[in-house]
Amino acid sequence: TCLSGKMHFVGPDQMHGFEERLTTDIYPADFGWTPDYRKPGERIDWWYHNMGSVTGAGVAEISNQMEYDDEVAYHARAKVYDLARGHDARPWCLTVSFTHPHDPYVARKKYWDLYEDCAHLLPEVPAMDYADHDPHAQRIFDANDWRNFDITEEDIRRSRRAYFANISYLDDKIGEVMEALEATRQEAVILFVSDHG
Repeated sequence: TCLSGKMHFVGPDQMHGFEERLTTDIYPADFGWTPDYRKPGERIDWWYHNMGSVTGAGVAEISNQMEYDDEVAYHARAKVYDLARGHDARPWCLTVSFTHPHDPYVARKKYWDLYEDCAHLLPEVPAMDYADHDPHAQRIFDANDWRNFDITEEDIRRSRRAYFANISYLDDKIGEVMEALEATRQEAVILFVSDHG
């Protein structure tokens, strides 16, 4: 069993049953990013998830997240070739976990350009008022510092365009791993699971 990519494993055990890990995790392995839900008015100021990802959406040729996912795909492809060499006769499991299409909402230009004339850059369902949300959703809004940002329709268009672009980027990363499987003529069961996107 082998892992390439993010898992949000907290604590010193970064394997959780995997025999091999090809990359580090993208995020810290401690509880530093965990909000204290007993203090609903308290915000983790350095938590990077905030509405700045929406107002700052656009084109970038590299970000920490892109660099990480490029590395995840690279190591996963290399592992597929290693597995094809047949040094281990056991059945194998390779978990490839990307961070995209997560925020920040920045995308490489080649993917950004795919969605220039996209008709779905504004949501069809209007946003709910803050007061109409359940307490947990309100806590997430507060943690994202929503009151300190004036989100415009143009911000929404840009962030959704980047999000769609990053889905296409992720499609290419998955395609790279699939090409390695095809090139090595290995049979594999492929499961695609997502917690977002």
